[in-house]
Amino acid sequence: MTMFNSKLDEKVKRIVKQVEFENDLKKIPDGLKHEINLDEGNLSGGQKQKIVLARAILAGSKWLFIDEGTSAIDSKATKKILKNLLDQETTIVMIAHNFNDELENMFDRKISLKNGGD
Repeated sequence: MTMFNSKLDEKVKRIVKQVEFENDLKKIPDGLKHEINLDEGNLSGGQKQKIVLARAILAGSKWLFIDEGTSAIDSKATKKILKNLLDQETTIVMIAHNFNDELENMFDRKISLKNGGD
């Protein structure tokens, strides 16, 4: 998650909780010390998304653009993750097709795009 930046190591445990990756991490040999290759196919889609979200939080960017970043994560975990993301000092622009009203209402604004400019 730290992309080999040891300066970020102390933040990882907190961020693992924020992206609901704690239970997933228990299933990985050597836990946080395990080097993961996202292209190997040994992680689920939701696990990959959580790792990518954790990396984004660790980067500390003021802007976070997320395109279907929780589509493979169940709605209960998505709600917790979004709450944690929205508590950050970050502007988030998120594209999602699977949000219910409760998840949509967590954001300040909703922009709907319709096919054909309607």
